[in-house]
Amino acid sequence: MSPTRLRLILAALASVTAFPLAAYAEEMITEPFYSEPNYEWFEPVDIDLDGQMGNYSDQGFYGSISRTYWAMNGVKTTIGEAGLTYQSEQIFRNLTHRDPINPTPPNQPIDFIPDALVDDETTTVPTYTIQNDINDAPPGADFSAGERYEIGYVQDDVAWSFTFLDQQEWQTHETYGFVPPDDFSDPDNPIVFESLNGFGSVHVNFRTPERFLQGWRDYADAADLQDGVPGFFPVPGLPGIFVEVIPFGVDATNNGPSGTGDGIIDDTNFNGGTFFVVDTNGDGIADATAIDYGDLHSFNLRFDFLQVRNVTNVNSVEIMRSHRLGNRHHMQKHQNQHFEVGYGVRFFRMEDEFSFDGRTDLMGRIFSNTRTENQLVGPQLRLKWVYQQAKWRTDLDARFMFGWNIQDLDQTNGVGEDALPGGLNNSLIAQPHYSRYGRQDEDFSPLVELRAQVGYQLTNAVSINAGYTATYIDSITRSSQVVDYYLPYIGLKQGGEQTIFMNGVDVGVEVRF
Repeated sequence: MSPTRLRLILAALASVTAFPLAAYAEEMITEPFYSEPNYEWFEPVDIDLDGQMGNYSDQGFYGSISRTYWAMNGVKTTIGEAGLTYQSEQIFRNLTHRDPINPTPPNQPIDFIPDALVDDETTTVPTYTIQNDINDAPPGADFSAGERYEIGYVQDDVAWSFTFLDQQEWQTHETYGFVPPDDFSDPDNPIVFESLNGFGSVHVNFRTPERFLQGWRDYADAADLQDGVPGFFPVPGLPGIFVEVIPFGVDATNNGPSGTGDGIIDDTNFNGGTFFVVDTNGDGIADATAIDYGDLHSFNLRFDFLQVRNVTNVNSVEIMRSHRLGNRHHMQKHQNQHFEVGYGVRFFRMEDEFSFDGRTDLMGRIFSNTRTENQLVGPQLRLKWVYQQAKWRTDLDARFMFGWNIQDLDQTNGVGEDALPGGLNNSLIAQPHYSRYGRQDEDFSPLVELRAQVGYQLTNAVSINAGYTATYIDSITRSSQVVDYYLPYIGLKQGGEQTIFMNGVDVGVEVRF
């Protein structure tokens, strides 16, 4: 074989084997040996020195969570019927003032009243005006913590967002009366909420039917003694009739409304007694009986102690669609700010619970629990301004909701747990009453909200935010303001006449995908 022919054969073989080797080599080169990790979330922020805008892209999905610290305005709450007053109990009445040195004529009232307490010869012991003692009860203006969540999606100049405010709660609890402070409480020795003489210290004035708080009084604890010592004495000219003389400074312990007394109705008008038996023919058999209703006593209603509690919860859900207004007609250095307009729907709920509970010296325990639920639903409008300066972002967001408020009101009451009609130191007619009511009202309740927020970009996809939120709502029902202080049936007044104002700071983090 000639050298020329051999060279031709080798060249042909080289050409045949070169193509598959080249293809294999290309495959080996293009196939990666490992997976490249995605560090996009942690990329630093690029700065556009002309427009002062970072490469912060607001396209795609995003989510944020904020911790809220808000305060809600308080309400000056009066426990009792506002403006209603009573006169203090008249312990002694219609007494004739005479010279105590001269002997008392027969069948005349016995005078124990010091000169300093009377003005003329026929006067009563002065009384004073009893007002409601508690005029600044809960709810108060307190701070509370909650959470606000938001997720959304942005495509071009259109954005959808879903916002949820979770369980912002305010609680206030107060105890009124002569009770020791918490520092002196001893769990092994329960507190006795009762004064030494049985008089309560917290006055609460209720509207009542006429003479509802009248009854037989037994404050006097008279010893059965004779010879000028306080006790029971026969009435001259009225055989068989005895007068109970009220002692002064004698065994006065626990002689108030919830004290022991002596078990005998006090003869408050000093006419010889309360119950009379008449034997007209002397046969030893009662021919008639009589009751001296002039001895009826008008009581004040006092609590030995009174506990007041208010709890308010707030939730909100919003679904919004927003449109970014174009700013391409501005100079490039002013394109780092824009406006957004939006519309959507919102649901806002406020649960408000108000209760008071205590034991009175006249009829035992009285309590009331009033719960209102304001449920606002309606369309919402939005206007937002966004300004980007390097890594800093500022948002101003105003929202207005046309809210239709469906108000559910529920009330549970207990009046006079220890009431004994006609009993001593009790109302003559009051009985124990347990009641429960419910009602639904509707009203227009507009809602205005303003949010101001400043954010700082940590990375291209993560930023931290801090801001301020203020919310005002009109025509809201607060439970503490609809209690009708009427006995024996505590009730509900007209609602929808209050306003609320919530405001405070919030801090959080936002992530974009």
